[in-house]
Amino acid sequence: MAPPENMLSESYQKTLRAHLNESQYITLQLLLLLLQVHRQVKLSVLEACLSATHSIWQSQAEGSNAF
Repeated sequence: MAPPENMLSESYQKTLRAHLNESQYITLQLLLLLLQVHRQVKLSVLEACLSATHSIWQSQAEGSNAF
């Protein structure tokens, strides 16, 4: 199955890249991909998933700094 086409035009992508850091831009791309694929997304469910993912990344980062 082919990935969905990007929802943003090149001009929007350039503008967003100029104003967002890499992490913010990737998060936005992921959110747009979710909207393209699922069409109906409950923000509360999305927030819970992102929060859990952030916690995992944070604990991994703290673990790598333990040495």
